[in-house]
Formats: sequence, structure tokens, C-alpha cells
Amino acid sequence: MSDHNATEFLDFCRKFDQAMLVTHSLKGLIARPMMIAEIDPLGYFWFSTDVDSGKVEEIKSNPEVCITMTGATGHATVRGNATVVQDPAKIVDLWSETWRVWFPDGPTDSSLVLIKVDAIAGEFWATSGIQGWKYLFTMVKSYVRGERPKEDPSVHRTVKL
Repeated sequence: MSDHNATEFLDFCRKFDQAMLVTHSLKGLIARPMMIAEIDPLGYFWFSTDVDSGKVEEIKSNPEVCITMTGATGHATVRGNATVVQDPAKIVDLWSETWRVWFPDGPTDSSLVLIKVDAIAGEFWATSGIQGWKYLFTMVKSYVRGERPKEDPSVHRTVKL
């Protein structure tokens, strides 16, 4: 896909402030709600976590993750590879006072690490505004005609990142 499509996709994802981060555990897939710290200009998704959390070990064992986001604007998924990052300057850069609940010592809290997800591919479904109406119209028309709906790239698209 073109850089324009990747930029458009990342801008769509920036509308979400929360996501489910899916990792691989010994028991199978695990999804956890996470606050999105940042989606940076290079397309990396950043999260904060405790160095002793289960997801840290899971990412070290298998870095392949999935991020899912849903809200009033639509839905998005991201497939990528995660790394655990212990970068004090980046932690200060991303620090949110809401994190103090989990990290009482602030950005210098020794248990605070970051998860950086290098996105490989993403998919989105726009369901608000004009795209939402287009989606609804397409679904109703398909239902009445007894046909499968045709894909509309303004409503649903897969993007390589």
C-alpha cells in the first residue's frame, strides 16, 4: 500500500485512546486492555507496563502481537512485533500523570517499562459519519437483494505498514 494509505490508517488509529493488546502465553492468546501512550510518526504503537507483568515475559518469548481498537469512530486491528523498551528519555517523553496510579514514583519508577509495537499490517472499519452511513446503506441494500456486500475501501481496508 502507498504511504498515503499507511498515514491515513495511523491517523484513524490515533482516534482511539485505548486498545486490547493480545499476546501469546503458555495457555494461549491473552488480551489485555491498555491505554495507548502514543502512535508515533513512524507508526510505532507505544504502551506502558510494569516490568514484572506477564505480558513482558510473553513478548520476550513470542514478540508477535495483535492490537484491537473499537469505539464510536469504528474498529481497527494491528498486527506487529513488540519489544520491551527501558529508555528513561522515552518514558519521560510519553509520561502521563494518570500512570502514577501504577507507578507512584513517576517517570523514574524502576518498575516502569514501555512496550513498542512495530506494526506490520492493519485493518480498519469506519462506522461513523458518512462512512457509517455508506456502510449501513450497503448492508441494507445487500440484505434486500440477498447478496453479499461489495467491499468499499472508504469503509473497510487492509493496509501494509
